[in-house]
Amino acid sequence: MLYLAPLQGYTNYIFRNVYSRFFDGIDIAVSPFVSLVDGKRIKLTHLKDVLPENNSGMMVIPQILGYRPEQFIIMANDLYKLGYESINWNLGCPVPAIARKKRGSGMLSHPKLIEETLNEVLPNIPNKLSIKTRLGYLNNKELLNVIPVLNDFPLEFLNIHPRIGKQMYEGELDLETFSTCIKVSKHKIIFSGDIIDYDFYNKIKNQFPSINDWMLGRGLLSNLFLPNEILQKEDYSKEIKLEIFSNFINELFEEIKKTMTADVHLLNKMKEYWVYFKRMFVDGDEIFNTLKYIQDIEKFHKTTNEILKSAVLNIPFKYYK
Repeated sequence: MLYLAPLQGYTNYIFRNVYSRFFDGIDIAVSPFVSLVDGKRIKLTHLKDVLPENNSGMMVIPQILGYRPEQFIIMANDLYKLGYESINWNLGCPVPAIARKKRGSGMLSHPKLIEETLNEVLPNIPNKLSIKTRLGYLNNKELLNVIPVLNDFPLEFLNIHPRIGKQMYEGELDLETFSTCIKVSKHKIIFSGDIIDYDFYNKIKNQFPSINDWMLGRGLLSNLFLPNEILQKEDYSKEIKLEIFSNFINELFEEIKKTMTADVHLLNKMKEYWVYFKRMFVDGDEIFNTLKYIQDIEKFHKTTNEILKSAVLNIPFKYYK
């Protein structure tokens, strides 16, 4: 199975819905995290990204950030009432401001706290619970200390990104420690991290034949056709791929526009996406340099469409930074 990664600011319900209209191959999306909040009632605005009426294209597993059991239980039960039988716990976010508060990957240094949280939460929620994690926050031994704790609980799956939090998204994947995690864990493992093209996917698949489930994040944003290529479905021509992308980017623009109160926010959001989308094109850096200096939203949109009339796709896809 192929999962869409929870990339904060990118893979929200707008992107998920529009993506599913033009591309296939993603089985399930894990939503960007929803933070736990105080109170016995959670406002629907806080759950906007996972409200069923906002999600028409993909099956979604909401992700929760935080560890306060009483808050966790309330959130999980409210999500169940919305129809979510599965939820995901974020033990992988590497952002220092989050990790320093014992949230995300910062919690991996505290196996006892993880155990206490699971002991209190799991008997009191109706949802299946999975975990997205890293090898640690400060070092690559932290998850190995946590896995024996996790083995005592009925988790749906364990999604592992083979880096530590301190690395953020830089440096090599630690596949040796990841291999050890597979051996000692009793749970189904999903691989996450740096699946940027078919060749890398195939390499990891051959290296870890017990893994059947994969999570795509930055690789998918850099090549929207990546799931299709991994599954080796229809091989579209360059012309058809360019047409699909052009229609996709226009619809994404229009859908985001509906939610923005100021043109500058829409402009900045589209530029953020183009940091990744540029990699789909031979002259991607040149395209991005043209777009990033435009300060008028209508000019930006018009220029984008003009560029796409003669743009050349990066096929066969080769990842570049």
